Amino acid sequence: MSGSTLHATGATWQTSKPDPQVAYSWVRCTDVEDWRSCRAISGAGGTSYTATDADVGAYVRVFLRVVSGNASAWALSAPTTEVEPKPVPMMLLRPPVVSP
Repeated sequence: MSGSTLHATGATWQTSKPDPQVAYSWVRCTDVEDWRSCRAISGAGGTSYTATDADVGAYVRVFLRVVSGNASAWALSAPTTEVEPKPVPMMLLRPPVVSP
């Protein structure tokens, strides 16, 4: 849902070199099954991302890239469910008037 914060957790890797470079990038996808429909979300890096109204109707995934020396590896998470809009708050401005 727009406004919900997503978290990337559980990734592991092994490397023979110390201090690998790790980068998380969040992507917005128009097709739940085709990763080629995914595009980077500007400014969305790190292990958490808050979905916005721009994500409504799309699927969000996180791309992980690890670089260690001359070696690199990447992984793409499974997609979220389709991002839904924020619920519209109910408002009662004034009750109706009943007249005879």
